[in-house]
Amino acid sequence: MELEQYWKQAAEGDDSLGNLLKDPDILRRKSQGPLQKLKSNLAKSMVYAIIITLLYALLIYYFPIWQVQVGLLVCVAFNFWIMAGTMRHYNKIDLQWSGGSVLHVLRMHHDSFRKWFRQQQTLALFVYPVAALAGFMLGGNIGSGKSVGEFFSKPKVAIAMVLMLVVLVPACYYLAKWMTHKAYGRYVDQLKELIDDLEKKDIP
Repeated sequence: MELEQYWKQAAEGDDSLGNLLKDPDILRRKSQGPLQKLKSNLAKSMVYAIIITLLYALLIYYFPIWQVQVGLLVCVAFNFWIMAGTMRHYNKIDLQWSGGSVLHVLRMHHDSFRKWFRQQQTLALFVYPVAALAGFMLGGNIGSGKSVGEFFSKPKVAIAMVLMLVVLVPACYYLAKWMTHKAYGRYVDQLKELIDDLEKKDIP
């Protein structure tokens, strides 16, 4: 008789443990780790983007070279687009978990960040050459004291510009990709691991 009671208590304990593991509050706390880091890094990125944009504005003001100004304005527009996306993702992360199932919320954030990364990388391929040219022209103007037209009148300058684009644009692309993964990608990967774990356990 006592053996049956022990067995019954053990079975009840297993059920309690199973229910505890499926407790939404516990799942939410576990999910908040990567979400908290993502939200924190989004706030830091916003500050950096504002500082860099202000530096661009100063360069536009102090160096009235229209070719350089056009290139810097493209960079400013790209930064504003980045800041808009950063703010949108920051506001979407609700650490109080006001609604939605755990799995649904994790999938939403995972898919949203992945899409945003792809958009950034695609647009950056068009922005980086413009930014590199603007920097090259500004450096040439300051270093030589000549106008952009005079600076580019020499064939070797044009060759140097092409070589600079060939080297610098891919380097900037992969550096930005690495920095994105450092700030966000690893935590988005953690979200994917949580999603896979919940799907295996069939937890909503």
